[in-house]
Amino acid sequence: MIGAMQFMYAQRNLTETDQVFLLSGSDRNELYLESVGIAKKKNQEEARYLALRAAMETVLFKGFPEKGSPLKDPLIPSFNKLSESSLLYLDEFFDQERFLIYFNNVRLLGSDKRLKKYYEYSFSSTLNLDLLRTELEGNGIVRKFGF
Repeated sequence: MIGAMQFMYAQRNLTETDQVFLLSGSDRNELYLESVGIAKKKNQEEARYLALRAAMETVLFKGFPEKGSPLKDPLIPSFNKLSESSLLYLDEFFDQERFLIYFNNVRLLGSDKRLKKYYEYSFSSTLNLDLLRTELEGNGIVRKFGF
């Protein structure tokens, strides 16, 4: 249960300051994203991890409500209604970094940007939405044909 509590805390901290942008997504199979990771040290790998995690949390819990978006609603619209087993699954999904397998073509955009004691890195990536949706459906996190 401690893991689920950690995940719930992390999910609640997803705020408007998370910089995740939908670049394009003409269909519901792939999303082309740009996300920003901010690391405490000049550590591109840490920033990459944080940027991709923010992107995944946005897809799962916020969606992209912009006009013309193929994912206006989040894949998991009611976080509070998830069962304990679903919370544990999501905790492992993030803790074991399994969410990273759904990203392809991750590229650093430009160089690092210094922000006082932190470094900001921007990344572009492709998210395989079909594969992610299939995984979530198979584990009972979302329902098929309507989330």
